Amino acid sequence: MARPCLLWSRLDRQQEQDVRELVRRVAGLRDEAGPDFQLALHFVLSNFRFHHFLDVNSHKVEKTIEGIYEKFIIHSDLSKAASWKRLTEEFLNASLPSIKEIKGEHHAMTKAKVGVMQLQAKEHQRLLAAARS
Repeated sequence: MARPCLLWSRLDRQQEQDVRELVRRVAGLRDEAGPDFQLALHFVLSNFRFHHFLDVNSHKVEKTIEGIYEKFIIHSDLSKAASWKRLTEEFLNASLPSIKEIKGEHHAMTKAKVGVMQLQAKEHQRLLAAARS
């Protein structure tokens, strides 16, 4: 296994590459040397590094996921309802890779909860937009 400092530097490099791509896609900034790109990059990196995510209310997440399913049923979109139910159950039941050795068990659980919440929010918006069209 890699030494922790090497592992963190590799994770930091990967995170910076991902953040650069995020800034390019979301902000539409292409010139990485430009001041606007650098400002956006610094803002996003500092938020990722120093932000402490609050605990997610798992009951609220489950309720929201069930609410999306019920909306599909109400609007007679049974195939989307079935897919939504199946995919969310698969995701929630999937084993997550352990990052215990990186930052500890509590951090791994928080990251998993944040991941579920992010998935829920993103999918909720996408599916509602698809249901309207």
